[in-house]
Parts: sequence; C-alpha cells; structure tokens
Amino acid sequence: MRLAFCAAALVLFLVAGQRAQTTQEKERNLSLYDQGGTYEFHIFQDDSKSYGAKADAMREFLWTHWRSHHLGYMVVKRHPIDQAPNTTYYYLEPDEIGVWHLLMRIQRLEADKKNLKHPRNVTEELQVYNVQRAEYAKDANDDWVFIGPDEKRAPGTYLLVISDKNGKILGYQ
Repeated sequence: MRLAFCAAALVLFLVAGQRAQTTQEKERNLSLYDQGGTYEFHIFQDDSKSYGAKADAMREFLWTHWRSHHLGYMVVKRHPIDQAPNTTYYYLEPDEIGVWHLLMRIQRLEADKKNLKHPRNVTEELQVYNVQRAEYAKDANDDWVFIGPDEKRAPGTYLLVISDKNGKILGYQ
C-alpha cells in the first residue's frame, strides 16, 4: 500500500513537472539548431585578448543568425566577481506565433532572505524582438549610434543592442 502511494506520488510529480514546461520547450529539437557553442567569461580574470575573442565570436553568431533567421542555440556562463555565476541560454527561433525572436533564459543563484545558508535558483526569461548593431561609444546625448544592417563590419567593432517587442531597450551584448 505504501509503495503504491509512493509510486502514485512520483507519477503525479513527473506529470506536474511535464505540464510546467512550455509547449515550445517540449517541441524544441536542438539538433535542428546551429550550435554556437559554450562561452565562459571570468570577469577580471580572463586576459583581455581571450575575453574579447569570445565576446566577438558570441556577438557574430547572434548577429548572423538574427539577420538570416537561422535557428541558433548558444550558452554563455558568466562568473562575475561581485555576484554568483549565471548561465544564459540563447535560442534564436520563431516565437509561439511565428515571429522571429531571441529567447534568453538566464539562470542564477540568488540569496534566500529567509534562509541565507541556502541560495535559491532563479530563472528569468527575456523575449527579444529587435537586435541592432551599435557603435561602442554613444553620441553626445548618450544615445546609441546604430549601424546599418547591411553595412559590413568586422566582429569586435560593434555591440548588439537588444529590445523587446515594444521597442524598450533591454540591454546590450
């Protein structure tokens, strides 16, 4: 009887976990995606040449897949000195209604105010609907100076500015 109860509880737990996944996550077949690789950034520990090369390769993968609407997947692990490490999963793909976008799933540890000895896992998602290249330096009004989408530029000569579907700038890469 007790074994049957435990088995039923396990099945219920597994089914509930399956329902928690989004439809797109269940249907995502990463073998169809171009693999951008895994990049690790150790802030203030990597030498500038290594850090720059990784950042350039990451931006180039995102930009070319964004412009060509090719499925792409990449993982970036950041190890800042003042925060817990975080991992961002990048999915370049159509959203649930077919509009091209970049999904950024960010996972990190965060202090639990109720139990400081046990940090909790936090997952945040950014839905990006616009990716633009911009110069490293902003203009006199502190606005981004955007680069035309067809202008040929070498990796390392631009940043990527990302925005949501309402045009709100979410950040830069």
